[in-house]
Amino acid sequence: MSFISELERLKEKATKGPWTVGEYDETAGYDCMTGGIEVGPITIDGMDYGQKPCDEISIESLEKMQSDAKLIALLVNHADEIAELVKAAEKVTRHSGSAHRAVEQSGLRDSLANLNKEKS
Repeated sequence: MSFISELERLKEKATKGPWTVGEYDETAGYDCMTGGIEVGPITIDGMDYGQKPCDEISIESLEKMQSDAKLIALLVNHADEIAELVKAAEKVTRHSGSAHRAVEQSGLRDSLANLNKEKS
């Protein structure tokens, strides 16, 4: 499945935004003994970042958790714009004609190809 097909499929099924990022709560983890951050309708659990039950989370893990939460919200909230941008870029690469050199030099064609590679 192409990147754009998968994005469109997920956009249709996902909880509609806007998604917001909550503050870190030291008892918001799934077991109530680890911290968590609410992102839209989901919670990112400190245990997934190495926090042990009833322990404090490290500053590094908290910063990573906050960054992940913000990235998730950003991508969900701009999924429509990302889809439109990818569609426009695909159209440009198909019909580059005289702009062929600019398309190649910008890396647009390679970037689109990378979107469609399977990530593990």
